[in-house]
Amino acid sequence: MLYNPRNPIDKEKAIRKFNKLIVETDLFELTQKKQRTGRQNNYLHLILSWFALEYGETMKYVKKEFFKIKLNLDIFEFDRINPKTGDARKDLRSSADLTSSEMGVAIERFRNWASKECDIYLPEANEHEFLKAVQVEIDRNKQWL
Repeated sequence: MLYNPRNPIDKEKAIRKFNKLIVETDLFELTQKKQRTGRQNNYLHLILSWFALEYGETMKYVKKEFFKIKLNLDIFEFDRINPKTGDARKDLRSSADLTSSEMGVAIERFRNWASKECDIYLPEANEHEFLKAVQVEIDRNKQWL
C-alpha cells in the first residue's frame, strides 16, 4: 500500500502499519517510491503507442529499441551486479524508476527524433484534442501493438 507522508491521515496509518509489522512479522520490506505523475506516464505510453502504430512496430519494441537504447541509453543503462557471482553486466532501468525530470528529457528526445528522423509528429502533452484522437486510434488498433 502507498502512503503519502504529507497527508496526516496517511502518515498515521503508515505508522500504525509499521508498528504492527515490527511486532507481528519476521521479515518485511520498506520501499520509497519515486513517483512521476500519472499524467506523465500516461502521456509516454500514448506517444509510444502512436509512434508504434505509425511506424509499424509493437509498442514494446519501440519502447526498448528506440526510446531506451537508441535515444536515451545514458538515462536507462546501468551495471547490474549478479549477487551470487559478483559479475557485472549492462541492463536497462525500468521507466518507472526515472524521476520526472529524467522522463521529461527522455520524452523530449523521443519527440524530436520521431519528427526529424521518421517524419512522425508526436503531440505535446498540452495538445489535449490531438491526444484524445490518438487514444481513439490506439484503442481501435490494439491488436497491432
